[in-house]
Amino acid sequence: MIPFEIGKYAAAVTSWLNYQIVIGKEAVFSEGFMAFPISEYINICGKDNFKPEFPHPAFSRRRIDFVVENISTVKIGAEALEYKVDLVFENKWVSERTGDFEEKCRVFADLMRLVFYKLNAVSEHKQIKAYFLIAGRADFFNSNFELLKKKIPDSNAAVLQHYSGGHSQNTNDLYYAEWFNFSDYLNKHTILLNKADESYRSVYRDFIDSYSSGYKAAGKTNPPLMLPNSISTRLVYLTSPEDAGFTSADSKVRVGIWEIDTDGTELTIAKADIDV
Repeated sequence: MIPFEIGKYAAAVTSWLNYQIVIGKEAVFSEGFMAFPISEYINICGKDNFKPEFPHPAFSRRRIDFVVENISTVKIGAEALEYKVDLVFENKWVSERTGDFEEKCRVFADLMRLVFYKLNAVSEHKQIKAYFLIAGRADFFNSNFELLKKKIPDSNAAVLQHYSGGHSQNTNDLYYAEWFNFSDYLNKHTILLNKADESYRSVYRDFIDSYSSGYKAAGKTNPPLMLPNSISTRLVYLTSPEDAGFTSADSKVRVGIWEIDTDGTELTIAKADIDV
């Protein structure tokens, strides 16, 4: 077995997806399809500890895409340091529908499943590294995820913001930039869940409404399900537009990975607070 490295994990997924495009299998791409390269790489790092579709400890009848328990990983710094950690993964495939309200809710729910997995692990004194891998065909990744605009004239219309040859100069106008940074690898990106505008608050309410019963069924009754005051994401890998290509004849994939953290904050936002 070899130590897990996030860079090699990302490269394995990216290379495998590009290979599948070359041999004509793009039509079957999905979140489930990405399980093949993910499981192959993780199996060489710790096959016996690899647990797909792992029951979520904080939400009854909900699952985490992949959990790898007590695996060796490498911290890259002045010198490589190998240590044991539990790895937790959620994965998302970007499509033409990722700009829809329902898909925004699913992306946020994936994000919060990672957050609550880490919060639950605090009481068990476990060391957790949580990662959110988001991949998609290059044009969809760009138009429906990285550069998706916040303001939509018709809220019922399909959201398809097409690539225009350059990135927006104002990330405040970009919907997913609220949750994910696409350029800064050094610093955490803080998400203030209690200071969101209505376009996000409706997504946050949907999470509370959809997950409260499962939270209660898992024995989490006091207090009821609440959101943290803030959480953070940190970009650890992103295929550049130049690497992926954006010509009509080129449908290579883009892959991004963000590490998710709880910021050590308390659960202070009750459902009533986000219904305002």
